[in-house]
Amino acid sequence: MLVRVRASGLNRADLSRAQAHFKVEGPVIAGLEVAGDVVATGAGVGAFAPGDRIAAMAPGGYAEFALADEAAAIGIPDTIDYVEAAALPVWYQTAHDALATAGRLETGQSVLVTAAASGIGIAAAQCARVLGAAPILGSARPGPRPAAFRALPWDALVGASPDDLTTGVLEATGGRGADVVIDMVGAGILDALLDATALGGRIVSVGRLGSFHDTVDMDKLALRRISLIGVTFRTRDREQKRAVRDAMLRDLMPAIEAGRLRPVVDGTFPLADVLAAQQKMAENRHFGKIVLTTD
Repeated sequence: MLVRVRASGLNRADLSRAQAHFKVEGPVIAGLEVAGDVVATGAGVGAFAPGDRIAAMAPGGYAEFALADEAAAIGIPDTIDYVEAAALPVWYQTAHDALATAGRLETGQSVLVTAAASGIGIAAAQCARVLGAAPILGSARPGPRPAAFRALPWDALVGASPDDLTTGVLEATGGRGADVVIDMVGAGILDALLDATALGGRIVSVGRLGSFHDTVDMDKLALRRISLIGVTFRTRDREQKRAVRDAMLRDLMPAIEAGRLRPVVDGTFPLADVLAAQQKMAENRHFGKIVLTTD
């Protein structure tokens, strides 16, 4: 589908697009997600028509027009605007897939989200509440936190250092540990997460803000019967991406339409000011999605 882009969400991957796994043949246009209007459709498109408002994972989203695959597109409900919708494709599909599919979250189970102030951290907290998790725990570095962070559905916040993380989670769960861990940090805290995860729990590796390489105590992993699961969109085929999209729509769209789940937006920049927008992200001066607008 050809999409007239109204808003494009920034993601931390945009800052790393020169790395090998983001390289493509020919010129690289940054951007991973858009919200806008369908202008034209290919012969095989049946779910959308010109004039429809959609949000989609769409490579090359820093543009006035972009191409989007029907399998990766979401119809925008009337309850949200283009700017909010631009936050849906990456954050909420990723968070829902990590919690519900990879993490096999069940109603009443506990969730720990590391790097709780990150984009996926925000979305994971919101999704966990919609999915019936309890308690919902977040790990974060000490310091002042914006009101929007405090308004998220945390039942408890714990420290980000390995010792503080483990101690805080065990205290908040009566010594049991978290059933599902959504890890955005990666290297440096894996052993602490093993100690903070319940018997038979699942650690889902989503981000690697703390780098890529760590060591694991295989005996501890086995004794605690913990599943360590990695997720990414980069190795999914078209139908697998469609399945992720459909599962997210099934579980989250009623809450989005009812206004019980709203994407957290930090602010907007005109497309022409994209370098300033990316600099703000690189310096961690934001909370919520940074969105480019073309109008």
